[in-house]
Amino acid sequence: MKKTIFVALFLNILFVSWRCSSDSSVDNLDTDYNTGDTDTDTDTDTDTDTDSDTDTDTDTDTDTDTDTDSDTDTDTDTDTDTDTDTDTDTDTDTDTDTDTDTDTDSDNGVMVGYWPNWVDMDKFSMKNAAAAGYNVLVIAFGRLNGTVADVVPWSTTDAQVAKDIKQNITDVKSAYPDVKVILSFGGSNNTYTPGTSDSQLSTAASNIIALLGEYNIDGIDFDIEVSTTTIAPLSSKLKALDPGIIITAAPQLNFKKGGDMILVSSGYSEDYNDAISQGLLDYIFLQEYNTIFNEADYFVNDPEFIKYSFDKLTPWVPSSVKIVAGFPAWYWGANTASIHFETHNSGTPRAITEVVSIISNQIKLIRNSTTGTQFGGVMAWCTSDDGNSNTPAYAFSNGLSDCAINNNCN
Repeated sequence: MKKTIFVALFLNILFVSWRCSSDSSVDNLDTDYNTGDTDTDTDTDTDTDTDSDTDTDTDTDTDTDTDTDSDTDTDTDTDTDTDTDTDTDTDTDTDTDTDTDTDTDSDNGVMVGYWPNWVDMDKFSMKNAAAAGYNVLVIAFGRLNGTVADVVPWSTTDAQVAKDIKQNITDVKSAYPDVKVILSFGGSNNTYTPGTSDSQLSTAASNIIALLGEYNIDGIDFDIEVSTTTIAPLSSKLKALDPGIIITAAPQLNFKKGGDMILVSSGYSEDYNDAISQGLLDYIFLQEYNTIFNEADYFVNDPEFIKYSFDKLTPWVPSSVKIVAGFPAWYWGANTASIHFETHNSGTPRAITEVVSIISNQIKLIRNSTTGTQFGGVMAWCTSDDGNSNTPAYAFSNGLSDCAINNNCN
């Protein structure tokens, strides 16, 4: 009996121990399972967040593309505006060229005044001269030395002189847009000493064109009083660089035995002839003063000499070259060999009103002749003499400009 009870008790203890061991194993399994759930949930949440970020990036890219399209539209509008501006510039250039050509080809005459650049430029300004009737102003004198061109005959250290000249040009063209300004080389002190080789003349031509552009000058004048062979080749190079440039010359007159009148730089040097015969000059400003001609039919003091000298030139000067009669604006602007005196050895000057009347009458005769269309107008040396020494001031230009320019010579 005791043995039976012991066995039963032993079996009962074994069963209880087994149950405790089984519960412990189940708890361990539950822990492992829960851990597995936690890992799975974490991975799933992370993936979900990543997908969400991807969606956000996609939206951002879409917005960026939209902005880019907007920028493209803006660029298109800008290009359109730029094209419109370009068309406007083209129209402006066309108008400017047309105006320039019209002025150059105009049948109107010229009232030319040499404008000294060593006088008081405020008192005897270009603007004052233009107001008195001068429509072409020739700066006397610029300088060409070798290949270097300048608007003053002195050293370029005279900076204020150049500035005053530029200001005068700006002022006169602002007030009188049709006025032409020309730069003259030469004169009695000779500011014309160019290099003579072909390469030097080419460089000189380029430098002259640049200078004219800098100062808004329309052309150059040769007032050469020494012998030279460079007028025609330099003029040809200038015309090649700028076909619209105005080129003029102011030859002195002389007569050969037999009565043939010639245009000279000095003595019997016919240095202008090549440039004239090739049609490179636009105007010839005849210096109808200073010289006594024993071989001519008239002296320069005689009223008839004005038409007489014109008729001597028209048979050989190309019709494209306008011939301008030149005189001193004031009686002491030259010696007694001029229209201001009745004879070349007379000390009594004519009144300025008589001088104006004589020249006007000769212009009417010339323009009514068969070759009258080649007559260009009147030239005066110089504007400051006209403004300072005549009474009233600028009496020469005021008396002749309407006749010279518009052929109103009554």
